Amino acid sequence: MIANDFNENRIFRWFGNIFWHIKFMETKEIKICVDVESAKIYESAIFADRQKLDALLSLRLKEFARKRRPLEVVMSDISRKAQARGLTPEILNNLLSE
Repeated sequence: MIANDFNENRIFRWFGNIFWHIKFMETKEIKICVDVESAKIYESAIFADRQKLDALLSLRLKEFARKRRPLEVVMSDISRKAQARGLTPEILNNLLSE
């Protein structure tokens, strides 16, 4: 548990400078669905930590938008990686027919 606390503190410090920039930006509240455990963690966090989590989510959403790839590209990458790991058409057909 101590290692986990250390990692969380390190993450919050790392995003500290970015957090201050985002804190003063115009914001908009949105509604998202998360698993129950994540919701409890967020809801039980103190206000300052919730702000940091909000900033982190904002950054991740922006990163996602910059790296968005067409579905065909994602599917090709998945196919290539599966073949590299030994998946053959025959194995795939057997898996799908089960």
